[in-house]
Amino acid sequence: MHSKEILEIALKKKLIKTEGKTPWATMNAVLNEDINNNQRSPFVKLGSSTFYLKKLSKKYMRKRRRSTKGALIKGMSKNLPSDILIDPVFKDKLEELLRGYAGIYALYKGERLYYVGLARNLHGRVSWHLRDRHAGKWNNFKIFRIQKVHYLKDIETLIHHIAETKGNRAKGRVPKDADLNFALREVLHEYEKRIRPLKRALR
Repeated sequence: MHSKEILEIALKKKLIKTEGKTPWATMNAVLNEDINNNQRSPFVKLGSSTFYLKKLSKKYMRKRRRSTKGALIKGMSKNLPSDILIDPVFKDKLEELLRGYAGIYALYKGERLYYVGLARNLHGRVSWHLRDRHAGKWNNFKIFRIQKVHYLKDIETLIHHIAETKGNRAKGRVPKDADLNFALREVLHEYEKRIRPLKRALR
């Protein structure tokens, strides 16, 4: 169901009260936030502003063509100027587009990547970098709205180890059992132990 239909049902049954000018946008944001941040959410998003109850959507989902596109990334931008964050023409719409979404963001100085970060509040975090230690060191940014919040840290770590970012102090790590270099060092260590007697003998 579209978020407007859900809103109409909720108002008719007097489950909610609203005084805003765009209550359907608020309903859409609330549903998105619940799906993104609550693993036990009874809702599932099937399309743009379209939601179903999980227990009712299983039959529908089986009929849909299975695709993983959009399963993780729920929105992204190209390089945007930092001024757009405080521009009164775009500020409200940008806040609406990012409301309820966590994600990854990248800060650029011109075309050069400066910093990569993750946030549960994308708009607030990127705006904060206009005033914190990164102020004046970037002038463009990209944002990626992410569906699976619990993967955020791993995604950030992946990006840090692919691209050099001058502004990041920490690069992130994986558990020791997932560190492939550690596993290879163990093999090397065992090999060196085995050839140590031979090296002594050949001196």
